Amino acid sequence: MASRKRVDHKALEKKITDLSKALANLDSSSDLRKLILLIRRPGWTTPAEFAFAVGLVDSLLAQTKVVAATTGALLAASKIVALEG
Repeated sequence: MASRKRVDHKALEKKITDLSKALANLDSSSDLRKLILLIRRPGWTTPAEFAFAVGLVDSLLAQTKVVAATTGALLAASKIVALEG
């Protein structure tokens, strides 16, 4: 017979709350608006530095999409978990 591990709902709730707060603190929209103003300045960067900046922005965008997809998958799967009974 398989042993049942004890589950600590409070610990998981704390981690979910911490994650929610961390994501809320990532509101970098004002920083990104500042970045747009900076890159518009004449002579802002070299072609090599521009390539790095494009790569970083692409990476941040991809990571953001992964966080959204992962959150959606976690929520969807949590809704279909069978309750013990």
